[in-house]
Amino acid sequence: MGFQFGARSLTNMAGLHPDIASVVRRALTLTTQDFGIAAKATRTAEEQHKLFLAGVSQKDGYKHKSNHQLHADGYGYAVDLTPFINGKFDVNNEEAQYPIAAAMSLAAGDLGVKVTWGGNWLEPLSGRTVADMKASVARYKAKHPGPDFIDLPHFQL
Repeated sequence: MGFQFGARSLTNMAGLHPDIASVVRRALTLTTQDFGIAAKATRTAEEQHKLFLAGVSQKDGYKHKSNHQLHADGYGYAVDLTPFINGKFDVNNEEAQYPIAAAMSLAAGDLGVKVTWGGNWLEPLSGRTVADMKASVARYKAKHPGPDFIDLPHFQL
């Protein structure tokens, strides 16, 4: 399709582990849905804690660290990918997340990198199509009792 990351996405990739960064770059060449990185891939404990307090993360940043926070090797292990539609990031377009997940799955397979997706926390990311990604979310919901924390934009090592 010929999509390219803009300056904002490239800047927001700073600190991202090279393995997941490679998968993200490869996925952009495979996707049918343009996407980018609307927010920094890496976070400080304070930034993570604010997200926890806002109810958009289950990790508090201190006792329970997020994979967005730097690990001992100096890299963040997670990234949130946002659909880019009509010249802007669209964080509310759930349907647009599925082709991104399919592209990430294909890219991870191509590069031999094990990736977990916030659409199904219990299985490694796998599948080739939008239908596969939707089925993965359905499997997660069936296996996971109680309230679900589905985070379709989230990918991590």
